[in-house]
Amino acid sequence: MGFKEILKVLFFLFCNSVSYGNNNVTVFLDWNYLYTISVYQDSSAKEKISMIKSQYIEYDQDEVIMIDILDVIDSMYYVEIYGGSTNSNYGKGWIKKEEPLYMMAKVYTPYDTIQIYNEPNKENYIAFLLDSNNIPLDGMIKIIDINTDKRWFKISFFYYDKNIIGWIPSYNLCGNPYTTCG
Repeated sequence: MGFKEILKVLFFLFCNSVSYGNNNVTVFLDWNYLYTISVYQDSSAKEKISMIKSQYIEYDQDEVIMIDILDVIDSMYYVEIYGGSTNSNYGKGWIKKEEPLYMMAKVYTPYDTIQIYNEPNKENYIAFLLDSNNIPLDGMIKIIDINTDKRWFKISFFYYDKNIIGWIPSYNLCGNPYTTCG
């Protein structure tokens, strides 16, 4: 293999690592409602080790509770929880997939369109086209499930009175409203 081929391989590997990093996913708790999620010692969800409360966000005085999803196993996520603006560390543990976790859709201009699929692959039927005319007002998309390689997300949001549910590639979502959503 020549020098140019080696550089191409290294460049490809670098771009892949930048795009997906350590393959962790960042999500956040909804700041419009107060609720509590349970954090468990292991994926059996038998021993609760802490409770994390969401908080209302007003006038940039409070912080969004951020969650890095480190692993996906069955009905559980292994996570690290922290404050989005202060990086206050709330620890690591397991949370149930049913917990209300959110991300923002990357729809910034009237020309941005995101395809939502019925299954986690692009060969599948498109269930809905998300654009600036039909994105939720607060921009938040509820995460229902994440596939094991964390590249597809099953999402849910309301468009008028219809609940839209489908799969979306991870690159169309961002999980940190402080840094990556604008």
